[in-house]
Amino acid sequence: MSSRSRAVAAVLAVLAAVVPLLVSLVHAGSAAGPAPTVSTTTTTTSSTTSTTRAPFTKLSVPAATSPSEPRMTPSSEPDTVSTKATTLEPAASGTLDPHCAAHGHSALVDRKRQRTWLCTDGRRGPEMPATTAWSMPDPGTYHVYAKDLNATSTFGGHFSRMTHFVAFSYGKRTKARVAFHSLPVLNNGQFVQPLDSVGDLRQRGESNGCIRVRPDDAVAIWDHLAIGDAVIVLN
Repeated sequence: MSSRSRAVAAVLAVLAAVVPLLVSLVHAGSAAGPAPTVSTTTTTTSSTTSTTRAPFTKLSVPAATSPSEPRMTPSSEPDTVSTKATTLEPAASGTLDPHCAAHGHSALVDRKRQRTWLCTDGRRGPEMPATTAWSMPDPGTYHVYAKDLNATSTFGGHFSRMTHFVAFSYGKRTKARVAFHSLPVLNNGQFVQPLDSVGDLRQRGESNGCIRVRPDDAVAIWDHLAIGDAVIVLN
């Protein structure tokens, strides 16, 4: 046998020995199941900065309100008032009258006509009926010196009450205060003279010196005149 033949025979012999071994290995691997697979997982940790925000709170804003005036608690008026009246008549209104005080507030009394007027800066307002005495007060200029919200009288031998007493003179004989005031009311609730007779020329002299006026006019005079304001008696 040649050397080549011997080599081939040797290879075949090796193959004959190896092939059965490989076959047995293949069968053994199939019975045991697939080989475990090692999986390498690379975990990447990322550092994240988290900013926590406070929950949004809706602010409740009260509706805007217009300023109001401060509230005032009403109090009873004192009997004697010396403050300036707050109800003012516009200076541009009324009729110019040389008898009125040129500046500020004043009042006119006409005993002959049984009328009185309020003036502002030389202008005369609407006339108001009045009941006066025959001869008092004398013609001239006087000034308000006292204001009493309530007053009483015993003139004529009977007791009566009146309001809005604005004094500007004194009686010639009695030295009692002479003033504007509301028509007096007797204890029985009746006026000392009929209300609709105020201003009637036939009633002149019913008063002892004061200027009786209707209740609403008494309030107007009270509001208009302050301490020191002029009262001009015409005749």
